[in-house]
Amino acid sequence: MEKKELKAEQPVAVAGLTLVPVVRVSLNSWQENGLTTFYGSKQPVSIVIISSSTEKAFNMNGEEISLERLAGKVAEIRRLLEVLPSSERRKGTLTELR
Repeated sequence: MEKKELKAEQPVAVAGLTLVPVVRVSLNSWQENGLTTFYGSKQPVSIVIISSSTEKAFNMNGEEISLERLAGKVAEIRRLLEVLPSSERRKGTLTELR
């Protein structure tokens, strides 16, 4: 059995920025000859950067990716964007996800 999930890690505030790592958690288990084996891994996928003037997301290659699309895949990102005091929800940014 394999289970994969994208999830947001704990936000980190540094120098006026909030950084939110997004990781892929993978859990595997199987049975063979009466033994059960488990294996898990956690891999970084992207990072969300939030400041008073902008909200952006980048993949691990440093390329900017769609924050709206990422928030659609990772519900914690959407919730964080709603509660973090980054700005008064800039008009037109992620409003369609609420």
